[in-house]
Amino acid sequence: MANWVTFTPDGKTVYVSNAALRSVSAIDTKSMKLIAVIPVGEVPKRINTLVIPGSAQSSATSSGRRASLH
Repeated sequence: MANWVTFTPDGKTVYVSNAALRSVSAIDTKSMKLIAVIPVGEVPKRINTLVIPGSAQSSATSSGRRASLH
C-alpha cells in the first residue's frame, strides 16, 4: 500500500513510499514498470521531488528522514 506519491517535474518517474516495506519504489510512468526499489532503512514518510538547477537529474527525499534518491 502506497503511503506517499510524488512525480518528477517531467512526469517520467513516480516515487512511491512503502512504509511497511521500508522502501521507496521508482516507477516509469510511460511503461508503468517498476525501475527500482530503494531500501531506506527507516519508515519513509512524505516524499518530495526537487530539480537541481543546471542538472538533468531530479532527486526525491523522504521528509524528516535520512533517505534520499538521486
